Amino acid sequence: MSEIMNIGRSGMLAFRSALTVTSENVANANTDGYTRRSVITSEAAGSAGNPFYTSGTGQGVLVADIRRAFDELVVGQVRDTGSAVASAVTMVPALEQLENRMLPDAGGVEEMLSGYFEALEGLAAMPEDQGMRSVVLESGKGLANSIADMATDIRDLGDYLHAQGGQVLERVNGLLQEMDRLQQKMGLSSVPGSDNAVQDRRDKLLSDLSDLVDIRVDYSDLGIATVHLGSAPGGPMLLSVDGPARLTLNADLSLNVRAAEAGSLSSDAITRSVSGGQLHGLASSLGAINATLSDLNEFAGAIADQMNIIHESSRDGNGAPGVRMFSLNGWDAVPSPHNSGSSLAVASEIEGETPMSDTIRLVHDGGAGVWNAYDETNTLIGSGTNSLTLPGMTIDLTGAAVDGDVITLEPTHGSAENMRFLLTEPDQIASGGALVVSPSMSNAGTSELTAQPGTETFTSMPTVESLLPTDGSSQGLLSDGVVGMIPASATEVTLASLAGGGTASDIMIFTREGTQIAGPALSGAAAASLLTTANGFADGAIYDGTMTGAANNYLGTQLSTDGSTAATQWLHLSNLPAEDLIVVAGPGNLEIGGSVTHGNGTEPDDRTVTLNVVDDTTGEVELLDQATGHRLGGGILDGNGQVEIAGFSLTLSAGYTTGDSFGIEASSSGTGDARGLTALAALRTRDNASGLGGFHAILTEIRTEVGGLTAAAQIKQEVAEAQHESAQAAHQAAAGVDLDTEAANLMKYQQAYQANARVMTVAQELFSTLMNSLR
Repeated sequence: MSEIMNIGRSGMLAFRSALTVTSENVANANTDGYTRRSVITSEAAGSAGNPFYTSGTGQGVLVADIRRAFDELVVGQVRDTGSAVASAVTMVPALEQLENRMLPDAGGVEEMLSGYFEALEGLAAMPEDQGMRSVVLESGKGLANSIADMATDIRDLGDYLHAQGGQVLERVNGLLQEMDRLQQKMGLSSVPGSDNAVQDRRDKLLSDLSDLVDIRVDYSDLGIATVHLGSAPGGPMLLSVDGPARLTLNADLSLNVRAAEAGSLSSDAITRSVSGGQLHGLASSLGAINATLSDLNEFAGAIADQMNIIHESSRDGNGAPGVRMFSLNGWDAVPSPHNSGSSLAVASEIEGETPMSDTIRLVHDGGAGVWNAYDETNTLIGSGTNSLTLPGMTIDLTGAAVDGDVITLEPTHGSAENMRFLLTEPDQIASGGALVVSPSMSNAGTSELTAQPGTETFTSMPTVESLLPTDGSSQGLLSDGVVGMIPASATEVTLASLAGGGTASDIMIFTREGTQIAGPALSGAAAASLLTTANGFADGAIYDGTMTGAANNYLGTQLSTDGSTAATQWLHLSNLPAEDLIVVAGPGNLEIGGSVTHGNGTEPDDRTVTLNVVDDTTGEVELLDQATGHRLGGGILDGNGQVEIAGFSLTLSAGYTTGDSFGIEASSSGTGDARGLTALAALRTRDNASGLGGFHAILTEIRTEVGGLTAAAQIKQEVAEAQHESAQAAHQAAAGVDLDTEAANLMKYQQAYQANARVMTVAQELFSTLMNSLR
């Protein structure tokens, strides 16, 4: 009789639990992160009531578990697709902001670039007009400022995204710590379903974490989660039974993951780039921003380099060579966070000098009241109170300084943010060509000559000065042949070859074009073997030994060999031309000494020269110095009629004949000659042969690339959202609460509860009947 009572009672308890769980499902149907529960029951096994009787039936029902509807695979798909959505949703607005900064607008780069070229074209038509020159100055400043402003805006956007990345990192670390605390509470109770609420909360935090970074989660038999960075196996562990990992952020928004195990060092940290979540969206956007900044730096650099080259090869209103138009040099001054004072530093370049490229550290000496500047080797390179002058730069300091304060100057040369227009006076605009060409009236041909300063580069070689001992002694050579170069800056040189125990080596000196100044003349075969580009001579150099050994030598060079003896070959050259000379040693003792003196010489393109057509069949030409009649060099015109001789780049059009000649001299003034301006204005369109110019097209390419990235991100977002919706639908079907189903369960469990109550009533009635029958 009691068995029936106990069975009914166990049924009522079980279905009361079922009704409670169903009610909880209904109540939390719209609760974010809630997972549907269900009651798992099992039959209570029977037992022997006495040794003579064994129950053939069970003892009712037990609640074995209150189970969450959890599908690890489906939940993983929801997290992965949600991580992709979070990445795209973060990336799209960032790229749209970048694209907006690149769009042409009033006062922007596109408009300023057009205005600058229009000003150049206007001045080219009236090169002496001071008003037009002022327009060029203002438009040049506007162009430089607009490019610098665009670069600064884009950099600021990158700084904002990096700050957002820092906030994401804080949330990641906070979620990992909270999950660790939650999981420490799991498994403390044996009551069925006691961990369900904790696991729901933990899984909600995992979902939130996957919105920030992509993760992979593994579960133990007890439901404890182990979290790894990245959706693929092998990623560094973020959360384990040892606790949460320690995470830090890099400049590119990649993560340094340091394991939670006791004794782990910062040097043991693993660096990984995330591939999903908000941090991935920020990192991808930051990468696009940095790439755009790099493209913009190249764009600004191309403008500066190409225009500076043309302007420096032209003549300004005073007839002087033009100076640079644009500069991209600059420094970032970063005060130490440990400074007690409020000093700030501003660095400026000195025009005409090469700025330092080293990182400079300024340290305040409170006792002396000065700032000391140190280079990267910690060598003192300058001192000053409120201003310092260093090679190529000046540093101005403001604010109160305290002893030991440090300011670091990081060079940012080549950055578009530094772009500045350097010209300040109308006459600084070099509108004229550096050279003026005058064809001879007796020319039989119809050819026209174009002359520019040369751009030919030569094989690198050491200077003779670097090989000579500074104490006046001699230096042994390893072999005969080319020794080194006397640079164009030299004005005097003394060289001596010592006989020692043998014969003194011959000292021979040549121009790069093949004119021999000193030493014994060479045979044709020896000259052909020596005059190669590998030895530093100009391509096509032609040997000329007619002047070697002459006291009144090449272009007025004075040669003396009066100090030569049987034991020493000695020579002294003075009044050297402003061009590189090559020193060659002949066979012998191979031991030389001497000295080199430097000064300010005349630039090669300041000479007045004559180009003669030697042979119209072979295209051979020669260049003569008009003042001395000396041959500067010769060469063969290539298929385009071009040749470089003695620092001049020459182009002769078709129609030349043997004997034609052209005078070439430096411009005395550039105001009435618009060749320089015409060359600058020609950069508006791209020259496919040289690859120069076409800045509008370059800017359009940069903008198009950003637009393509934005469009791709928008498509990616649409696809990710569709996949996430599908995964969420699958998860809802597997773990969500369906109110119709729960309503049916309520009725079913209510009926079962009532039926078990009826069992207990019947048992009670049977017991009463039994007791009454015994009275």
